[in-house]
Amino acid sequence: MGLVSLASFAGGAINSVAGGGTLLAFPAAMAAGLPPIVANATNSVAMTPASLASALAYRRELSASRRWLALLALPSAAGALLGAWLLVVTPERWFARLVPLLVLGATALLLWQNLRPEVARDAPTTPRHRALAVAVQLAIAVYGGYFGAGMGILMLAGFSLLDLGDLHQKNAVKSVLGAAINGVATASFIVSGKVDPTLAIAMGASATLGGFLGAAGARRVAPRTLRWLVIAIGVALSVALGARALG
Repeated sequence: MGLVSLASFAGGAINSVAGGGTLLAFPAAMAAGLPPIVANATNSVAMTPASLASALAYRRELSASRRWLALLALPSAAGALLGAWLLVVTPERWFARLVPLLVLGATALLLWQNLRPEVARDAPTTPRHRALAVAVQLAIAVYGGYFGAGMGILMLAGFSLLDLGDLHQKNAVKSVLGAAINGVATASFIVSGKVDPTLAIAMGASATLGGFLGAAGARRVAPRTLRWLVIAIGVALSVALGARALG
């Protein structure tokens, strides 16, 4: 339980700053003995209050982003519902074999985020950009409801379609939409009986504390440095989980 709580704390903090925290919390839940789908669902439950805590820490930045939250809230909820349903109907043995690929894909997202140049958007957002942003957010939410690792990185990339402001404003919107996606998925997982309640409470409390403290300290931490650390962990986990799935 101690290792899972520590991993969840670190995951919540990293999600609020750089993204990729699920790569720590999800494998820890599996190491605690949970089947892959239950571990993934339980992690989604735990990360919901963590995202809300991050959003609370960013409340100053959120005041300027309400119109974008209104635009992207519905596709976030709809996509999360579809993604959660897909996870629930996926056979356990299939998902167990998918896990190494999902972890590797999320690690590749982190690597891409670190290697790509930072692009500022100065042009005003057109109706075409808004429509494309809604479609992109819907696809991201489906992925988030199904697995979720690296979801925040995808959202930050999608936000380049909108004149959403600086990185802190983008992180604020990401935190709220992440909480919405995880929250909708959480409801589906609980109804489907895919959540370990004891571990979800312990992970949620730790991740929430990490999310709040991580967001509060985000202005003093280099996200790129944190992502390199998570990338190294993700590569090692991909190899270990792949060997386990093939063994």
